[in-house]
Amino acid sequence: MLSVLDLTKRFTLHTQGGKVIEAPSAFSFSLHEGMFLGLAGPSGSGKSTVLKCIYRTYLPTKGALHYHSLLFGPVDLAQLDEHRMLDLRRTEIAYVSQFLRVIPRVPAIEIVASALKYRSSASDREALRKAAELLERLGIPPRLFDTYPSTFSGGEQQRVNIARSVIWKPRLLLLDEPTASLDSTAAATVVDILRELRDAGSTMIGIFHDRATMAQLADQVHEFPQQRSVHAYRD
Repeated sequence: MLSVLDLTKRFTLHTQGGKVIEAPSAFSFSLHEGMFLGLAGPSGSGKSTVLKCIYRTYLPTKGALHYHSLLFGPVDLAQLDEHRMLDLRRTEIAYVSQFLRVIPRVPAIEIVASALKYRSSASDREALRKAAELLERLGIPPRLFDTYPSTFSGGEQQRVNIARSVIWKPRLLLLDEPTASLDSTAAATVVDILRELRDAGSTMIGIFHDRATMAQLADQVHEFPQQRSVHAYRD
């Protein structure tokens, strides 16, 4: 489903004399449909950058990201034009970051329900029902459904973030520390939800600070090296 070949992303530090950091450098893997790949390693080794390159928040400096999409067939995400990439985000690929970024003054239940309505034929009533069930399962009480997430704690915001990304059952789900702000009970619920998605056919790539959590989900784990590749010349 996804084959990443020699992925490299360079960052030029102009405030440090043009020093160039490669993170990751020549990173490769192949992932079949329905599998879960865990990314492990020290902070700054390039784990989040890999996810952002696949989601195309970042453009890779080198390498190819061959993805077998339902919408367009085989594509290279590193070369895909912006309009087609947006279409894939709308229909197939979701990304859970460590932070919730939403339009202000939109209730939590509407944020989650709209993610489903936008990507399916679900009616408003059906989308709201499913959003309520998922939010309550994640520990958001009904009294907060109509509240703006900007007033929530970090853990509550993260649960809304997860609900918004999983409710439409994306084909490829990218997870950047989805349980970092959660207590053990909420984290266990997230693991259960992700396991159900994987068993239903979703493919996932995830970063988890807690190795035990990752071990419950990952079919394979890629270990990133301790040091980033640093060059003391201008790129």
